[in-house]
Amino acid sequence: MLRTRNILIDRGNTYCKVTLSDDGKLSEQILFRELSQSDLASLCDVPSNVSLRALYSAVGTSESRVIEFLRERCSFFLYLDEKTEIPLKEIRYHRRQLGADRIALAVGAYEIAPKGHEILVIDIGTAITYERISSAGVYLGGNISPGPLTRSISLHQATAKLPQVELAIAYKDLGNTTEEAILAGIMDGILFEIEGYCRKIKDQHPLYTVLLTGGYAPYFADKLKSVTFVEPNLVMKGLDKLLEYNVQKAQFEH
Repeated sequence: MLRTRNILIDRGNTYCKVTLSDDGKLSEQILFRELSQSDLASLCDVPSNVSLRALYSAVGTSESRVIEFLRERCSFFLYLDEKTEIPLKEIRYHRRQLGADRIALAVGAYEIAPKGHEILVIDIGTAITYERISSAGVYLGGNISPGPLTRSISLHQATAKLPQVELAIAYKDLGNTTEEAILAGIMDGILFEIEGYCRKIKDQHPLYTVLLTGGYAPYFADKLKSVTFVEPNLVMKGLDKLLEYNVQKAQFEH
């Protein structure tokens, strides 16, 4: 029986994130500063009855040697860009400006959310992104605001005396020191912002799903009652779906 391995590579500014999908089961995410030849060979080391496919996504400059290696070793290779076919009915956003991670979030969310639900995806990282997908599979658009660490750094850099604070899950409602006041202002500010987006989709649609993801999601998950569930691996799930969709499309066309 033919099995499959999907190599999912998300090349960020600092790290290269890699996840393997063996017959649809995602592995733990592996972080690399750079992907060496031996790293790539190890990822591609599969038995003869395993079909090897790969998806490469890059925020900044892509690595030509990695792409060349994967093209040679894999039966199917997909470089994610603005021309890539995606399993959504419509994208109402300037495609070239829509980052690969945001596309993956939308695709992953539409795949796992209950059918017939309007979807809001909230990704809390360096930036906070809000993605809206309709129940019909239309990407309606999204918004971007500063993430928690970005807010802390910006306050420090834009003022003469305010310190950069260390983020924490637990904090006071009202600060009694400057550090406590900044921390509470940042964290509650984000909470109230997210609750506003959740309230808007709730008011507009009786059936809705709110997904929370991103590195800072654990800081807020327990405080947000409107969040349906937390999915830390949503980007990779979306990339896996994108790859499978394009593999099947290529097979159908041939």
